[in-house]
Amino acid sequence: MNPLQDRQGQTVPLPAATQQADRIQELDLIRGIALLGILIVNMQVFSYPVIYVSELKLNWWEGMWDRMAEAFIAFVAQDKSRPMFSFLFGLGFMIFVQRAEQKGGRPLALFARRLLVLLGIGLIHAYFIWFGDILVTYAVLGFFLIFFRGRAPRTLLRWACGLLLVPAVLLTAAGLLEGPGIFGDPQLKAAAPALIEQSLQAYGQGSWKDIFAQNSFDWQIALAGYLTLSPVLFAMFLLGAYAGKTGVFQHVAEHRKRVQKVWIGSLALGLPLLLPALMFEKTEPAYKFVEFIGLWLTGPVMSLFYICSILLLAQIPLWRRLLAPLQAVGRMAATNYLGQSVVCTWIFYSYGLGLYGQVGPAGGLAIAAAVFGVQVLFSNLWLKRYRFGPVEWIWRTLTYGRMSPIRKGGF
Repeated sequence: MNPLQDRQGQTVPLPAATQQADRIQELDLIRGIALLGILIVNMQVFSYPVIYVSELKLNWWEGMWDRMAEAFIAFVAQDKSRPMFSFLFGLGFMIFVQRAEQKGGRPLALFARRLLVLLGIGLIHAYFIWFGDILVTYAVLGFFLIFFRGRAPRTLLRWACGLLLVPAVLLTAAGLLEGPGIFGDPQLKAAAPALIEQSLQAYGQGSWKDIFAQNSFDWQIALAGYLTLSPVLFAMFLLGAYAGKTGVFQHVAEHRKRVQKVWIGSLALGLPLLLPALMFEKTEPAYKFVEFIGLWLTGPVMSLFYICSILLLAQIPLWRRLLAPLQAVGRMAATNYLGQSVVCTWIFYSYGLGLYGQVGPAGGLAIAAAVFGVQVLFSNLWLKRYRFGPVEWIWRTLTYGRMSPIRKGGF
């Protein structure tokens, strides 16, 4: 059966583009800010072999500004932007299903097709552009969300907390008993010096073939990391689905007190977990343990603080006006996410400016600010004339199997 048919086999009209008045503007705003955080964190991966450098706990950049930039990234963005986006993915799933049901279609079939398209986009991105892709992981984990569609909100919350807490408690206990060495990868650490040189040569000076080969290898490392983090990512999916099912974003005023409680609680819990990450930065053996706690607990908790902060600020007219330009970035999240990879690999890889390994964290922050500023301008100009971002339009067209008008007022 066609997913655009109802249960009686009648064809359901293709859903019209979500009008600006019907959109949850806070959702677009949070998504836009999360994209800035993702760019700031990913800039280190674009610009030098940080994955392998971090295995050796090397002080790769010695300058004062670079060290300050590293501390800023660790404190503000590291391990927090990805959970934010994961939360939004789960929230988006629930809103998508709810709206598809209202239109009389078959929401789960449509969502499954949407995930397959996302998987295809992610594979192209990871294989041919940049190994740090997260879309493939989201697409695969997204299929498990389907099994939670009919669950009660309390069930979603329990599963999310369990996925965050149970592995963290078990691995923490193992670390205390066996030592923090269990959180490392001895083989990767031993190979790290050679891999650093190999990355510098391939990305900074190599041919297309060299870049492709190194990217393929690094993608395997990235996939292994995402597999390890999949319980955290899926827990944030479920928290987002919980927010969607309870209507927090659809009716912010009614849930304001609940949002404020989560805002205060997440800050009170997150800061004590976050500060040790800076105190023990690159200090063996404590660092690996603290890094693990950051991935599993601190990041998700602080991401909730960020989400609630933005949600509450958006209820204040002055802040809503100031932050409004970022909504367009969020509406074109897929386009901007992929665009960041295209632009940044061109800046750092040998087929472009070839700056790989030459730009420290401070310079990376400046580049991130410039790239994101251009994306804010581009997104706002684009959406004045078009209904969707380019990638969003392709994603929608392949999901529904029909072309939607992309221009405002027609094709």
